[in-house]
Amino acid sequence: MREPRSMQALLAVLIVAVALALPAAASRADAQAVGGPAFSTPPSHAGPAYTFIIVARHSVKCLEVADASTEDGANVDQRTCDGSPNQLWSFLYLDDNRYLMVARHSGKCLEVADASVADGANVVQGTCDATAANQQWSFYYVGDNSYLAVARHSRKCLEVADASVADGANVVQGTCDAAANQQWSLGY
Repeated sequence: MREPRSMQALLAVLIVAVALALPAAASRADAQAVGGPAFSTPPSHAGPAYTFIIVARHSVKCLEVADASTEDGANVDQRTCDGSPNQLWSFLYLDDNRYLMVARHSGKCLEVADASVADGANVVQGTCDATAANQQWSFYYVGDNSYLAVARHSRKCLEVADASVADGANVVQGTCDAAANQQWSLGY
């Protein structure tokens, strides 16, 4: 007997959740680079076929491209999760715990604007370029199904500015300290 579609979807979510809950141990160098405890990395199977919502731990709001813009340089913020295409992200595995995060609605990649290395630098979407270090993100497990997303070029963490819980709060990069506004979980 075939399982109902909703049961199949639930099973898919459970399989992804279990896979993410069993991360491999990160190297000591990776842990020191982000200034935190011994982090683990998510499995490398999360390719472009896997689409997720990315949820800020402190606010339980989703990472999104503001106003569902498809333009380069469009701002990225947080908003109440509603499953809109501008809140859905695919992970394109590059190598060695480096990923591109691709917005489903636009096909553009999450990036730190102007490749800035400053704390508080804005995060936007841009035309994907797998060689652009400001579009490459590494993930480190911090517990409770949460990860830090670390920009390759700056070694700074993706965070909600000022730990705001408001809809439309800006997303920036900041020095990694594993605060709740830097912790992200993946949903389906």
